[in-house]
Amino acid sequence: GSAFGQYITSCLKRSWPANISAFATHSTGLKVKGDGLNWPADIFNPGHISGECPQCQYFPAKPHAHTDSLGVKACIFNNFADPNERDPYFYKSSQALARAWWALGNRAETHYACGGHCEIHSFADIVTCLDDGTGRLKSSEEVVV
Repeated sequence: GSAFGQYITSCLKRSWPANISAFATHSTGLKVKGDGLNWPADIFNPGHISGECPQCQYFPAKPHAHTDSLGVKACIFNNFADPNERDPYFYKSSQALARAWWALGNRAETHYACGGHCEIHSFADIVTCLDDGTGRLKSSEEVVV
């Protein structure tokens, strides 16, 4: 889910820069080779931790600066105990993604809450972050019931 969303955004942005302006992650951030995060084994290369194979440097994708008028905003959601309180390496990877994204001059918004892996607290907050006030995902008109 989130890892693929992050990866495919970088691919789609190159092909259709006017159509891609944000991506969201939940419970997956950025794994950098040698960062000390104790991720699970790579599903395609079980002898290595994701992002730690001899040819690897990043998982799921190398962060890039996006300098066009839309840019690419990272909407980063996670929980403090992800995947567990003892070793919240997925949460730490979300912090790493935010730091890397900001360092490249990209926009990012973080939302951290109590809970564990894939405990989504608000889908509406995710959509609001992705829309970023553009009206591309949410109507700017107030709905009256």
